[in-house]
Amino acid sequence: MVDMKLFLLDLDHVNEKNLVRLWCKDESSQPVVVEVKYLNYFYVLPKEGKLNQFLERFESDDVAKLVERYEIVERKLLGKPVKVVKLYAKKAGDVMDVRNVVKEWEEVEEEYEYTITLSQRFMLDEGITPLSWLEVDGAIKKDGSLDVSYVVEASSVKPTKD
Repeated sequence: MVDMKLFLLDLDHVNEKNLVRLWCKDESSQPVVVEVKYLNYFYVLPKEGKLNQFLERFESDDVAKLVERYEIVERKLLGKPVKVVKLYAKKAGDVMDVRNVVKEWEEVEEEYEYTITLSQRFMLDEGITPLSWLEVDGAIKKDGSLDVSYVVEASSVKPTKD
């Protein structure tokens, strides 16, 4: 494991691998790619009093095979707390497929954040912005397919405190 400070230039993602790639420069200006495994998700707001019916239908539907896991969380909607279901897709590209199925169900009031891409989701959740310094923990790996000095499989990526 290595602990390093990198300057983030850009980022992208590979949907089928749930992989966010951070294109960086290290402190000696060498090009580096940081790879981070990440799950994309979106929220479903069930209709009033229909949470259990939504979950029963979801668990028995084929669309559940596209979802890694789900959790019930509290969010604010127009300043009022609501319970929503947070659905984590097995593949980032499956978010829209899952949404397109559940949006038709009578138990569903609305869906939120389904258009956020995997790389955008990572930036939002981790508080990261391009053209800023990052603290990265991870392992350096060999990868001749990318035109960089080295690739880091990250276990942790955080914005620096300065």
